[in-house]
Amino acid sequence: MVDEADARAQVLKREMSVRETFVANDLPAYYAHFAEDLRVWTPEGLTDLPTYKRSWSDYIACGARVLTLEYLDMRILVGASADAAVATFRVRVRIRAANGNESEDEYQETDVWFKRAGHWQIVHAHYSRVPMPPLTPR
Repeated sequence: MVDEADARAQVLKREMSVRETFVANDLPAYYAHFAEDLRVWTPEGLTDLPTYKRSWSDYIACGARVLTLEYLDMRILVGASADAAVATFRVRVRIRAANGNESEDEYQETDVWFKRAGHWQIVHAHYSRVPMPPLTPR
C-alpha cells in the first residue's frame, strides 16, 4: 500500500535538510540532496549538477556566506505511487558577499524529487526571483 502522507513527510524532512546544509554552508552535505542527472533552471539559465557545484563552490570559496534562508508557503504534492513529489515554495535568503556586502532576495522555487533505491533526491529544480510589484502612477 502506498502511503502518500509518509512520502510527503519524508520529502518535507529532506527539504528542511537542504535548508540546514545550505545555511551551514556545508557544500558536500548540501550537494548530496541532488541526483547526478539533476537539471536546474536558474535566473541565468539551464545548468546541470557539475556546473552548479563548480559555480556555487567557487562563490563560497571566495568568502561569500549564506546567512539565513526561510521557506514560505511550502506545498508538497506526491505522485500516486509515492516515489515522486513536487515541492513548491518561496525562499527568502540573506547572503554576505566576499566584499562584506549583505543582500536579501526572494525566489519562487520548485523542487522535483524522485525516490530511487529507497533514497529521495532532487532531480529537477527551478527557481526565479520574485518579481517586484508593478509601479503605480501617483
